[in-house]
Amino acid sequence: MRLRSTAVYSVKITLTEAASKNFKWKDSETVDLTVEFAILKADYDMSGVTFDDLTLTYDAEEHNLYIEGDLPYGVTVTYDGNGKKTPGRYTVTANFKGDELNHNLIPSKEATLEILEVSHDLSGILFEDMTVKYDGEAHDVLINGELPTNVTVTYEGNGQTDPSIYTVTAMFRDPDGVFAQMTATLTILRTQTQVEPSSEEKESDVFIESEEGFDPTLELVVEKIEGVERTYLAWGKDQVSEKFVVKMCKDGVEVQIDGKVTVRLLIPEEFRSKDFELMTVARSASVEYTRDGDYVIFVADGLSAYVFTSTYTSYFSVIIIATGVLFADVLILIALAVVLKKKKKLEDEVKYVGNQIFL
Repeated sequence: MRLRSTAVYSVKITLTEAASKNFKWKDSETVDLTVEFAILKADYDMSGVTFDDLTLTYDAEEHNLYIEGDLPYGVTVTYDGNGKKTPGRYTVTANFKGDELNHNLIPSKEATLEILEVSHDLSGILFEDMTVKYDGEAHDVLINGELPTNVTVTYEGNGQTDPSIYTVTAMFRDPDGVFAQMTATLTILRTQTQVEPSSEEKESDVFIESEEGFDPTLELVVEKIEGVERTYLAWGKDQVSEKFVVKMCKDGVEVQIDGKVTVRLLIPEEFRSKDFELMTVARSASVEYTRDGDYVIFVADGLSAYVFTSTYTSYFSVIIIATGVLFADVLILIALAVVLKKKKKLEDEVKYVGNQIFL
């Protein structure tokens, strides 16, 4: 019998009488014996594994603590608290994992990682965020203040041109290497954007420009509120309208932009051959615009919902009205003819009665 797993076992042993000239069972021919024993979990031998503290001076590099020595067969290690860069005192934990079925759990080990500050005084140095409008030029964020003796500074992330948000790092060095670093944000604002057309054949729905610039992470969105609405007015006049919302969004949420923007909005096909009025939906205020081909161009304080409206003469309505007027005239003439006929008949009857009286 071979037992491998740790547990408590009970084994029954039966002894049976056999023919023998030397002995004889006293009371019976068989004897049963029961033996209980346990296989306990073993401890891993971790005596050859150490996990020591470490103290060093800040150098702008990432630092980690690791065990020393050979792990027992089947044991692995992971760490919590590594990857530190800035000055400070940190606790790092080494966690061990082995065969938990046949071995006891291995206690974790802890060590201290201490990163010391350097002696150079950088309190007089400022490295501040910077925001600029896109102008096609490269832009840099630089420190302000006087560097200590024997200290120089270099930068990572400068020289940016395109609208976006960048992280710039200033690294301070002495003769022994990098001993400190600072970060700042460089934001290059967009001055114009557009809704990209869905295909090469289509025109863009809207362009906007801003002298003050706007967040480069915003997305320009144009949505049609409703389809084309038609209203039939009196005396052959019809009105057609179509509404649009122009807005800026970030992560799907509408964001209001400040300052004046120049909007170049594509005219719906329904209105390109008509005279029309452009109005804001919220205030029902007329928008002054200039026309450039298939677009209207106007200046607004922020973005809004807009409606194109056109009132025009409907020839179909004119025909219907003219037909109605003509039909009414015909009815009047018929009625007049009937009245005249009745009048003449009445006159003839009066004349006849008069003649009879004189006779």
